[in-house]
Amino acid sequence: MLSVLIMGTDSVSRANMRRNMPRTFAFLKRHPDVLDFRAFNKVADNTNPNIVASLMGLTQKELQEVCQPRKTKYDDCPLIWKNFSRAGYVTLYGEDSPLFGAFQYHRFGFVREPTDYYNRPAMLAADRLTKHNAGQQNVMGLCLGGATAISVIHKYSLMAADALRDTPYFGFFWNAGMTHQRVEWASAADEPSLQYLKALQESGVLDHTIVFFVSDHGIRFGNIRQTYAGFLEERLPYFFVFFPPWFKDRFPAAWRNLVTNTDRLVSNFDFHVTLRDILAGAFGNPSRDLPPLRHGQSLFDEIPVNRTCADATVPEHYCTCEQQSEVSLDDKILLDAANYIVSDLNKQLARFKECAQLSVQKIIRGQVGSGREKIHATSVITVVFETLPGEGMLEATVTHHKNKFELTAEISRINMYGNQSHCISDPFYQKYCYCNDLLPVSLTAME
Repeated sequence: MLSVLIMGTDSVSRANMRRNMPRTFAFLKRHPDVLDFRAFNKVADNTNPNIVASLMGLTQKELQEVCQPRKTKYDDCPLIWKNFSRAGYVTLYGEDSPLFGAFQYHRFGFVREPTDYYNRPAMLAADRLTKHNAGQQNVMGLCLGGATAISVIHKYSLMAADALRDTPYFGFFWNAGMTHQRVEWASAADEPSLQYLKALQESGVLDHTIVFFVSDHGIRFGNIRQTYAGFLEERLPYFFVFFPPWFKDRFPAAWRNLVTNTDRLVSNFDFHVTLRDILAGAFGNPSRDLPPLRHGQSLFDEIPVNRTCADATVPEHYCTCEQQSEVSLDDKILLDAANYIVSDLNKQLARFKECAQLSVQKIIRGQVGSGREKIHATSVITVVFETLPGEGMLEATVTHHKNKFELTAEISRINMYGNQSHCISDPFYQKYCYCNDLLPVSLTAME
């Protein structure tokens, strides 16, 4: 039984790793047992829904149907570490930013400890007593005492791997504090990440463990996000996998498929199916005797070269394979699309009396391409625009057919909203809400 270790770092695209974590990137590229899945495409906006897809294999709508009919705890959800636990694995879960945890930020997290080892109580105390930002402003949490927060999680992972050397385990670890808010801060994660990977290698852990070294998405805010390069980077996180050195010789067919798939479109749902196959030991004849899952394909099977985002359950809004062309900012279709999006959003925001109604201030960027449905003449429009009040920058993708628009996924907020939505607690609508109590008195009186 192979152990599984997932080490994640928030908001780092593959391109940004190459740019700001060059030593870590070089180490991974040189390693003979590491595979770099270069076309890994996220499936949702932020951390939580992408991790839900990876660890549960569910879309957000399916999550609500299966275990979250309302905003509640995750205890009853089908997290894959439960499957590993039932098979005799020890399970671990650790994060460096407990207030911004993948299942905690504006959510209810867990009532019971979700895994055998769970570092949240210790990290809450550390966050309260030892956290500091080394003089930096507007970042989540760089340091815990004299160590970087990311290094604390790395050390926790190494200690667990050493203690469980003779026991199969499933470990999920996540780092957010250092990299979440500024694209350039990935550079501060370079040396800690490199030393962590070297320590893993020297410890002998890699002889019996499959290690996923991953991110959830690229940077979602800031100046770079307003460029087309930033648009792509946000959708293309890094996804590297270490295999034991003997794996390629024992399972040559599976290894050939894995290598082939490094150049194929891969999503979080494929990650989930692959974890299921690792648990089942389905390497020699992948997935044949396993029941099909709702989404995804095992990376131990060859992914078709002509795979589409629809095949990979990647919504059009997040798909980097779509062929679109830039159009003039004064093209009426962009303004019409933006007005439709804001109108639809305002209908949803109407349930929150504390939030102002929004309007389109200006168009920032727009692209138009052909839709997936080839039978009908459908256009796909991606538009970035600014709204008032609050100067929120929104990005959305809509289809356009017979003068009708339709959103393909949720609307992305691509600049920071800070305290603008302090009046509501809903984690989804906080991205869009501008609280009425922040409006100038003259505007409030006019309403």
